[in-house]
Amino acid sequence: MNISSALSTNSVVIGYYPAYRHNKLPADKLQLQHLTHIFHSFIYPDANGNILHSDNFIYPELNQKVHEENKKIFIALGGGAQSGDFPAMAADSASRAKFIQGIVEFCRQHNYDGIDIDWEYPSNVTDKSNLNKFVFEINQLNPDLGLSVTLPGSNWRGQYFDFNYLSQYVQWFGCMAYDMSGTWSVTSGHNAPLYATGWNPSVKTYIDYLNVTKNVPANKIIMGIPFYGYLYDSPYFGGPNYGGSSVSYIDAKTNLLNGWTYVWDDFAKAPYLINPDSTQIVSFDDVRSVGLKCDYAKERNLAGVMIWEISHDELAGDQPLLETLGQKMLGSLGELTASVEMTQPEKGTMFYEGDSITITATASDSVSSVSKVEFYRGSNKLGETYSAPYTVVWENVEKGIHVLKALAYNENGIATPSERVYILVQGAIAEQTPFTGVPSVIPGAIEAEDFDEGGNGVSYFDTTPGNSGASYRTDEDVDIEPCSEGGFNVGWIVTDEWLEYTVVVDSTGIYDINFSVASTMDGGAFHLELDGTDVTGTITSPNTGAWTVFTTIIKTDVELSAGDYILRFYVDQGNFNIHNMIFNYRGTTGVAENTIQTKNFRLYNNYPNPFNPQTNIRFEIPNNSFTEVTVYDIQGRTVKTLLSKNLASGAHTISWNGTNSFNHSVASGLYFCFLRAGDFTAVKQMVLVR
Repeated sequence: MNISSALSTNSVVIGYYPAYRHNKLPADKLQLQHLTHIFHSFIYPDANGNILHSDNFIYPELNQKVHEENKKIFIALGGGAQSGDFPAMAADSASRAKFIQGIVEFCRQHNYDGIDIDWEYPSNVTDKSNLNKFVFEINQLNPDLGLSVTLPGSNWRGQYFDFNYLSQYVQWFGCMAYDMSGTWSVTSGHNAPLYATGWNPSVKTYIDYLNVTKNVPANKIIMGIPFYGYLYDSPYFGGPNYGGSSVSYIDAKTNLLNGWTYVWDDFAKAPYLINPDSTQIVSFDDVRSVGLKCDYAKERNLAGVMIWEISHDELAGDQPLLETLGQKMLGSLGELTASVEMTQPEKGTMFYEGDSITITATASDSVSSVSKVEFYRGSNKLGETYSAPYTVVWENVEKGIHVLKALAYNENGIATPSERVYILVQGAIAEQTPFTGVPSVIPGAIEAEDFDEGGNGVSYFDTTPGNSGASYRTDEDVDIEPCSEGGFNVGWIVTDEWLEYTVVVDSTGIYDINFSVASTMDGGAFHLELDGTDVTGTITSPNTGAWTVFTTIIKTDVELSAGDYILRFYVDQGNFNIHNMIFNYRGTTGVAENTIQTKNFRLYNNYPNPFNPQTNIRFEIPNNSFTEVTVYDIQGRTVKTLLSKNLASGAHTISWNGTNSFNHSVASGLYFCFLRAGDFTAVKQMVLVR
């Protein structure tokens, strides 16, 4: 079936809704007036064509809610972390048929309207041909299901998509117009700038690639808009990047409350933040940049826009990015004739729990008059006024981060929202006490979720408000969810967050510590401190294949002295889950010089990256150590051992030439540099481009 004749002339607004967000943003809280489609993610195949998904994926309330509001819901296949078996499944006709039959039946059984294919990524001509077969056979089996393909916006990843063939069957091509710079980059930069200079990628260059270079009709292109950004350990924007993590829009707005400086790049049409001591940068999208991207999508006559992902701008029921996008693309707020501006409280004002806050706005209407002004904290209405001065008083405020807005109504009852004001309400300084009432004993097990009482900034530090897992200690800002191993785990972990536990070390001696962790990414890292002293050095968390698949990593030979301590679990690099820590006593020692020193152990991002054919790898080791540097491919296979010998402490640099690995050239793609020096390990991603 050629579906081009069935295309709607109206804008499409798609929100990706990951299964792991069901608790944070339940179906009944979705603001579907700003959307046309929900893409429920992800289901994925194994090599034999079996359907895989998380335990909580099936969510009938979501499908029911979407259809009650006359919207569409697609099932999303694959995703960045679950596409590994797509090539094998698609290459085998029996496995391909099994998966297609299963997906079509799944859509019928659970009432989905279509399928989004997010295979990241076809990497050769065989994959290209098999993707064509996959799409054709889905259409043959059920031509009434909508079909979309999500893909990159450059030839490096896009060369193995057959756009001309796929256009016969695919309703939309979703362009992932983001991740143009990130934690893997040599320098800090914009995640998704609308415009860029020179060879640098941008939203414009990505759209040009599809529309101009690959001749994809504009009315089949969906522009991706990120509701997230990246934090860089970088001294200035465009400066060297020493690592970092992804951050949501709410993460970025929270940083503004902590003294970060906002900068608008008027050429890129994108903002960024600088922390007070100029050691970190955050690139993100805000209301202004999202609005300009929507304008650009309409100027280019694109089919619409898509969001990754829909919960990243949500705080207390308020979603400013989604609202902006809905109004720009769909006119979801109506014809806005009024204007309104919050004038009080002033930016940077400090508030404390129990205070009364006066909230004031100015408002006018270009056509008639303002009929009333309402004031909100998140989705909770604080009050309304019918004449200037427009003021309400919010009494007995609660501690935490709050978003305030005003709505100015015209005489037709259409409400214009103000720009949001984010405020931080401090609580009284609390006393730190053990969660169970008594300290944890070492040796023994410490459950990650049983951190001390005391609150954010006292017994833990969490950068985002609320408990994203909505489990166990729901009044805390630490994100806790049920654990597949039983009990609970801490998730949604961000760089520089920490948890503290009051402990008693029973015996002086040497300990081995088992950490139960899970992640879909490499590069997570953490360490333990006792009363502020690092006792473990940096420990890396591996990619376990799924957020629910936990593995044990062991830190050996940790010397601890008997006594009472505050144990801090400190996150050096986020994006992993932690279930528990088990301390095992090995024996006594009197050799003080065996104490592990952690100063100056670091594996830096390789430079250049991406590279062709050679890149430089720089690292530092704290002690004279037997040191190995090995390159692995994404299947975990050894590509080349670059170094295997004793090295003196200090900084070292080695090179890898991708044309000289086992006497043959290495293919383009993602590789991993693994460093081991004594007890220390670290890993970084590298991208080779041909």
